This record gives sequence, structure tokens and C-alpha cells, in this order.
Amino acid sequence: MNSFKQIWEENKFKKNVRGIIFEIKDNCLYIDNTIIPFNTYDILEIIDAGANAIILKGKEKISNRICAIKVWFSKDKRTGELNIEKHKKEIEKIANFDSNLIVKYYSTDIISNHAYCSMEYVNGQTLKSYLESRHPSLHTRYKIMNDIVKALRIAHSKDIYHGDLHDRNILISNCGEIKVLDFGTSLGKKEYSMSRDSQLMYKLGKTVMGNHNYKKLIWMNKHNPKSLSPRTMRLILESMSKVIVLLDFLKCGVVENVIKDLAFFTTLVPFYNLKYIANEIYINSNENERDENLKFFFDRLAYEITKRMDVYGLTNSFELKSDNIKPLYVKINECFIENTTKYLEEKYIYYDEHEVELFKSDLYSDFIIKNDSDTNLDIIDKALSKFN
Repeated sequence: MNSFKQIWEENKFKKNVRGIIFEIKDNCLYIDNTIIPFNTYDILEIIDAGANAIILKGKEKISNRICAIKVWFSKDKRTGELNIEKHKKEIEKIANFDSNLIVKYYSTDIISNHAYCSMEYVNGQTLKSYLESRHPSLHTRYKIMNDIVKALRIAHSKDIYHGDLHDRNILISNCGEIKVLDFGTSLGKKEYSMSRDSQLMYKLGKTVMGNHNYKKLIWMNKHNPKSLSPRTMRLILESMSKVIVLLDFLKCGVVENVIKDLAFFTTLVPFYNLKYIANEIYINSNENERDENLKFFFDRLAYEITKRMDVYGLTNSFELKSDNIKPLYVKINECFIENTTKYLEEKYIYYDEHEVELFKSDLYSDFIIKNDSDTNLDIIDKALSKFN
């Protein structure tokens, strides 16, 4: 019987993925009958292998810098040829990202008719592994989601989309830093990739933020995640993470500023079941304050919807009340989708600079206590007063 050490060593240098044998030998990568030599790197081990590419851990011979090396072996579905030029162009687009939230790319080249790139090596684990092993608190999940959204915002501002975003393409370093990798390396057509991107982003958002009743919380109108642009979906995820945290705050007792922020985030990004939000406010209010808190929520909704109508140039000939909010909410939802799909810049959805600052802020996360039993209303009031 092989010893554990022997099996571990074999796994470092040899993998079988769907019948394809990958092996490191004499500083070369063997893919079935193909030999790929590496002259400028010492290959240390196989990190991972999939249907389209393999990732190796290597060390640059000149600088001794540890890096990850990704080698593509997927073929174009139409021609059956290795799509080398496409890979090179995709890497060139993302090589200039300057963010600690995105894995840095060092170089790209062709070797033995295969495209490869060297990139930052992250000593840590995938988000999938982290969530399954750590079962993090809502506070930690919110911080993770916030960092993912920041990385996506940087890419989307340059009109670059991920195409294959999931919990295995996000790393968490041993220092707790988020690193998004594999930007722009999807093989599908741009339209298909963007559509799939939105669908995967929504699935990822639900995975990160944990177990909630998303069918009741999120209102898609006549749309579905796949029909929305990645920019639209990113804003949905950003607001959704904040709304979920605010709803959790309600369990500590209804605070006026929580209601104000719920009204703001659910109208700025109008994809929410307002009745569900109102019900959460109602059931978490003291019995003698329920009617008053509901009235305050709908008054704030009316106020925020009026601002959104001003932003989108909409007119309204009747007084906003709780029973006629829905049709106007549908209108601002349509305007929001149109603006976030058409423009790279987000400024077209905001009423003023204060709204920009509020939406992009980290939402009092410094004040959230990781141990729920220590949370109290004085801390919540102090935290929320910063943003109102």
C-alpha cells in the first residue's frame, strides 16, 4: 500500500482529469502525448486542472519569484483549433488592473502551441472551501461580498467582464484578503459570456450571503438574472448584501435609521419585494410601534421614489401613497435597467454625491459585532448615524 507521503507527492506532479493525464516531469508538462517544456521557470507542482486549463505553481529562474502558471489547452468550438490569439488578447486586457482585489498577471506567451500566462501566486484557499469549512458570520460574508463587488466594479468600469465567476474563481489568502482570478478568460461569445456572467453572479451572491428567502426578498419583475447586464447584476448584489444586513439588524430592535436605509437601498436598486421588507419591519417592531414604523417606511419609500423619478425625468400627477407605490416602482425599475445597461458610468442612477458615497461605503461594517450576543442598539445607532 502506498504511504500517505507517496500519494501526496504523486498528486503534486500527476493528475487525471476526465481521462486526461497531466504530469510534471523533467521540468516539462505532459498532457497525454503533448510535451510543454518550461525554460524560464522551475515547475514546483500542479495546483489544479480542469476541462480548459491547468494551473501550476512555479518559480522564475532569474528572480526566484513564486508564481502561478496557467496553461490553456481548450479549443475553439467552431474550428477545433487552439484559440491562442484570443487568450493573448484577453490577458493583455486585464494585465493592467491595479487592485489588490484582483490577481495580478505578470506575462503571457505561447509555448509548444499553447497559450500560457504567469500570475500572482496566492497562498490560501478557494472561497468555496472557505465557506464550507469556516461557516463565517453574516458580518464576514458581507465583507467578502463587498470586496468581490469592488473588484467587479473596477473591471466593469473598463468594460471587462469575468464570464465564469464562481466560488472556485475567488481566493481567500491566509491573511484574509479576497483575490478574484480568471477575469476575461471565458471561451464563449461576448453576448453569451455576459449573459452567463450575470446568471453566475446572482448565484454567487446567494452563495456568499448565505441562507435567505431570496424568492421573497428579490423581485425581478418580468426579468431573470440571465437577461440582465453584468453591470446591473453587480449593483443588485451590492444592494442585496446591504439589505440583508439591515434586515438582520431589525432582529435587534427596529431603529429609525435602519428603516431609512432600507428605503434608500431598495429604491436606488429597485429589485425588491417591498411587501416582504414591510412585513420584516412589522414583525420585528414592538407591538405598540408597528403601525407607526410601517407608516414611516412607506413615507420614506415615497420620498426616495420621488428622488428616483427626478433622476430619470419621470412625472407623476398623483400623491404617492402606500397603495400606489408599485406602478412607480415598476417604472424606476425599467429606467434603472436601461441606464445601467447603456452606460459604463453609474452616475446616471444617483440623485447627488451623498447617494454615491452612501451606496459605495462599507455600511457601518466596522461597528458590527461578530458575536451577535454582544450587539446592542447603542452601537447600531452610532453606526447608522454616520450615513444619515
